[in-house]
Amino acid sequence: MEILIKNNLRNRNVWGYRLDKLHGPWFLNEIQQGRLRQGWGQDPKCNLSLNAPIPVAGGEYNRSIYFKVKKGDVLAIPNIDDDTKVTIVVATDDFDKGYRFQISNQCNKDGDPDYGHIFPVEYRGILPKSLLKANQWCPLRFWKMRKWGNFVISTARKHGIQI
Repeated sequence: MEILIKNNLRNRNVWGYRLDKLHGPWFLNEIQQGRLRQGWGQDPKCNLSLNAPIPVAGGEYNRSIYFKVKKGDVLAIPNIDDDTKVTIVVATDDFDKGYRFQISNQCNKDGDPDYGHIFPVEYRGILPKSLLKANQWCPLRFWKMRKWGNFVISTARKHGIQI
């Protein structure tokens, strides 16, 4: 059974979302500007709104992010620039509606400009990872936090993060 967080507008999901740790401070700055970036976006053909096969290995995984995250959903992003912290953001639009594609100047580990997938978010704050249960983390790039969603929300609220 999925646990959904109630708010005045609709039920919301809580997602885990992992980023490339290579450029943590840059990603955090992008998030604070309302842009949640994701890799496997170094080729214009990777644009998810084209609804075509993605030519980059691993790029298809971004489709689940594109279709599943809805306005008001919460994303907990571990280890952006510090292994001891979790960044909390809220989707400001359904990701399939607010999505943009623009390859950044920031290069991936192969030296190619990348991170073209841009999802609309609002930065809400950072929590110490120690406050959250260790076994909620998953090695995937994107996952539904199911039973841990309520815990993430309540912990964020207890520490002054408005969600």
